[in-house]
Amino acid sequence: GMTTVDYTYITDLAKSDRSSCKNRTCTNKGIRKGELRLGRVSAAQTYDGDITEWFHPRCMFETIVRGRALTRKIEDV
Repeated sequence: GMTTVDYTYITDLAKSDRSSCKNRTCTNKGIRKGELRLGRVSAAQTYDGDITEWFHPRCMFETIVRGRALTRKIEDV
C-alpha cells in the first residue's frame, strides 16, 4: 500500500550558503546565507531522527501544488 508521510513545515533564514533547494525543477539550487527558506521535516526511514529538506519559498509552493495534482490523478482512477 501507499505510505503517507507526515510532514512538518518550518521556516528560517539560511545560516550558511550550504543548503540547496530540493525542488527538482529549480534551476538555481543554492540558497544563500540570510535568505528565507522553507523546510519540510519528516522522519528518517533509515535511522531514528528527522530529515529536513530545504526549499526556496516559491519552489516549496510549486512542489505542494505538483503533489496535490498527483494525488488528484491517483484518486480519479
